[in-house]
Amino acid sequence: MRDLSRPPETAALGSFNGVRWPGRKDFFLAVDKQNRFWVLIGPTRIDDYATDAFVGAAVSVGCRRDLSVRIGHSEQRGSFITVSLMHDSLHLLPEFSYLTEVLAEVVPSGCKLSDVLALVVRFGVLFVDGEEASVESAVGLWGELWAIHRSTDSRRWIEAWHQSTSALLDFESENCAVEVKTTLNEAALHHLRQRQVDTRLHDGWLLSIRIYASASGLSIGDLLDAIAVRVESHSHTVVIDKSVRVMKGDLRALRGWKFELQAEGVAALAMTDVPCILGEQSPALRSIAFEVDLNEVLVARRRSFEEVDERMVE
Repeated sequence: MRDLSRPPETAALGSFNGVRWPGRKDFFLAVDKQNRFWVLIGPTRIDDYATDAFVGAAVSVGCRRDLSVRIGHSEQRGSFITVSLMHDSLHLLPEFSYLTEVLAEVVPSGCKLSDVLALVVRFGVLFVDGEEASVESAVGLWGELWAIHRSTDSRRWIEAWHQSTSALLDFESENCAVEVKTTLNEAALHHLRQRQVDTRLHDGWLLSIRIYASASGLSIGDLLDAIAVRVESHSHTVVIDKSVRVMKGDLRALRGWKFELQAEGVAALAMTDVPCILGEQSPALRSIAFEVDLNEVLVARRRSFEEVDERMVE
């Protein structure tokens, strides 16, 4: 984006220099005379003019008539849906670039302003100053995305992924439920809650994933890219949306933290084989949590990810 040169001062109001997004006839990256960065979608018909809507203090979404976008030696004129980065928010250009990638991949041709605004609002966390992502959250998310990526039907796994905020397990469908536990430990040591074991005891699975930090590994962003080519735009939006929220909009961590599987680092257990606290629990105990060492039980009861995947997608 920084390679775009702004129009000359003598250019008319509403003039942009831009480039067309690869594979899209109606999607442009552009810069104006004030050196502001824009996404322009169109030309399109705009029946109802609306004032710009601001997402945080960094991004505005609106529509403009009678714009002129110069692309090399050609020019595109018309009305456009616009997404722009405020001039005083250039430090958020990497986040705006990531939002641009999402828009280009997800927003269909002929979209409405309301569609674009809704998507930008969903990714507004990118432009909010807040906490940085934690390694613990990144490790947990990495394992869940790895399962989605390696499955034979990523869409089915995404449909089952954290269906509600009250869900006890990571993936739940009618036929199968999976709790993914990912650790940086060499041993398969995981924290569980008793209710996670009990809730789908008859068809539940525990997927244990052991990883380590590696500069040559895969980042969460890499896994998202790999998933994108296997699913349709709606599923892709869902998985990106949830991932960005878990990572609190921290693109440095999303793209920079890389991990690899340890040797024989993926194993599954039927939930009935997971060690847990036995005996009837008092209703006064609302939540029981414990750490479980799965190394010994995996020797005798280890199952494969492929078996879990087969149950999830059947």
